[in-house]
Order: sequence, then structure tokens, then C-alpha cells
Amino acid sequence: MTFLTGWESVAIMAEEAKFPKKRIGTVVILSIVIAAVYYISVLLSSAWVYPWQQTAGMQMGTIDAFKAAGFPILSVFAYAISFLGLATSAMTLFTAASRLVFSLARARILPQRFTKVHPKYGTPVNALCWS
Repeated sequence: MTFLTGWESVAIMAEEAKFPKKRIGTVVILSIVIAAVYYISVLLSSAWVYPWQQTAGMQMGTIDAFKAAGFPILSVFAYAISFLGLATSAMTLFTAASRLVFSLARARILPQRFTKVHPKYGTPVNALCWS
């Protein structure tokens, strides 16, 4: 349910990073490894507690499988984690949209007022505020 949501934020937020640019590649690889371990763990645990053939037919998959297997607390955690994944996607979309507006303004496709950068934080102020 949270498949491929939020992990792309590492690449999008790299410009805001406060550590050396050479480490960004390491962070991206590490986030991919963490994501793989997480998704494999969720799939294996779900398959371990309930038959995958029946889980595949359920409306909310892993969440319903944990409930049906008698682990309602795990289903609540799975639901919360899926919500956090969607929230992370929304945050990434907001960041990517402002960066896109900023880039288009730099290319003179959008008005130049969107190229204003905050002097202290280096963020595209007008692209974020849409003013």
C-alpha cells in the first residue's frame, strides 16, 4: 500500500541537504536498501500469518490479513504506516512543485518573480508562497 511513496523525496530534497553533496548518493542507496528491507519484511510477515492467496483478494491486503489472523494491533500499525507513506508523498509533491515553478521561472517560462530565493535558507520563497 505504501509501495513507492515517499522514497523519492530523498532525491528531491537533496538540494536542501546540510551535508556534503558526495554523501547524497550514499543516502539514496541507503534509503533504497531500507525500503527493500521494509517491503520484504511486510510481505513476508503478512504471508507468514495468513495465506497470500486469500490476502490477495482482500480489500486492504496486509491490513486485513493481520486482522483476520488475529493481530489487530499490527493492522493498526500497518494502516498508520501507509498513512505516513501517503503524507510523505504529499510533502514530496509540495517540494517538487515549488522546485518546478522555480526552475520554469529561471528558464523564463514563468514570471521572474518566482526566482526569488530566501537569503538565509536558499529556498524559492515566491515559488513556495505562490505570490
